[in-house]
Amino acid sequence: MAGRIEPYVRGINNEFIESLLTGQLSGFLALAKSNPNVCLEIRKNYINLYYRGGNAACISRTTKPDTFKCKFDEKYCFNKPKPSAPEILSILEKGDPSDFLINFKMITHEMDTWLDFHFNAERDFQHNLIKMNQGKLRIIDIEYAGQTSDKHEFRIDMIAIYSDLNGDKLVLIENKYGNKLDGASGLRKHFNDISTIINDSDSYNQLIHSVNNIIQIKRQLGLVDWIKNP
Repeated sequence: MAGRIEPYVRGINNEFIESLLTGQLSGFLALAKSNPNVCLEIRKNYINLYYRGGNAACISRTTKPDTFKCKFDEKYCFNKPKPSAPEILSILEKGDPSDFLINFKMITHEMDTWLDFHFNAERDFQHNLIKMNQGKLRIIDIEYAGQTSDKHEFRIDMIAIYSDLNGDKLVLIENKYGNKLDGASGLRKHFNDISTIINDSDSYNQLIHSVNNIIQIKRQLGLVDWIKNP
């Protein structure tokens, strides 16, 4: 028998938003606005900073007021043809966001080397689409994860709003290159996942709540200038 699932709604609080606007994290928001290779995405009580579609940083609050920590994925230093710049990890091991910003050029160099060798066409397309993000189809979020009432875990590549004279429609997108119909990451599985999400009232309502939160927060941060809600 299906039970209640743990609420999963994406969003960050006002303290987090103010820090991005005028505080310790304002440099990350500036990067997302000025660098075409960077995007900032809202998660559940934290944010992800993506660079060329790769997850460059996970930024979350600490237990101390108005303080934050930043986690960098060390695979970009070591999982390459030849490992290099391991000193980045020692610089960033305390997780201070200001260290990340100071060393951003070195970090993106490491990520460039890794991404050039491990190129992912799906992530590259996804990143370019969310940065362009105007017109009738607007990407609200990427890599949305959750679970249904029967604890079935799922992930949606992109969530979008399609707007026309008939109003706004929520669109769930699975992004694939090549012939990937079956298998653990095939289109058939993801189609079934999406069907399950739509028909599961808890996960669907949480998805709608997340989308509304993300739109409102991105407006506050000046990342989008969209007018309508879904």
